[in-house]
Amino acid sequence: MAVHRGLGAASEPRVFSKVHVIKPKKKNRCDVIRFYIKIVIFYRFASLKDPSLIRQDAFIDGKWVSPKGDAIIKVTNPATTEVLGTVPDFGVEETRVAIDAAGSAFKSWSKTTAKQRHDILKKFYDLMLENTEDLSRIITLENGKTLAEAKVCLVTGLLDFAKYIGFSSIMQTE
Repeated sequence: MAVHRGLGAASEPRVFSKVHVIKPKKKNRCDVIRFYIKIVIFYRFASLKDPSLIRQDAFIDGKWVSPKGDAIIKVTNPATTEVLGTVPDFGVEETRVAIDAAGSAFKSWSKTTAKQRHDILKKFYDLMLENTEDLSRIITLENGKTLAEAKVCLVTGLLDFAKYIGFSSIMQTE
């Protein structure tokens, strides 16, 4: 079991993780602050209720696709410049495959009824609502927003999304 020293009494170790023994570098105050920011980031991702929300591949044609070679874009925390993860940096070929897959998906999507679309969108909405805490934490880390601000952004987006779900249910009656 690992411990780290809190900001308070240096003699009191606190349990933090079962993975690493964490010791801050004792250079200067800025280094110590950066160290604790790293702990907070680690804690936030480690504390996600559903870690599967963090994906580093692209979803194309019904499957997760990894980039070829090391064609990636680093996702960083703007507060610390720490790398949080990566996303694929697709070239022309991979982009064409994604566009073609989207075109095929649109053809089948346009054949669904308003009721089917409503049900799919409602399920997606429910999943976002169910994972609001985790999604807010991810937004905070990626964008440098406060947790409260991230929640407001997410809820605002959910309200907009709910409008579209409502529109699809109105279309059911026509």
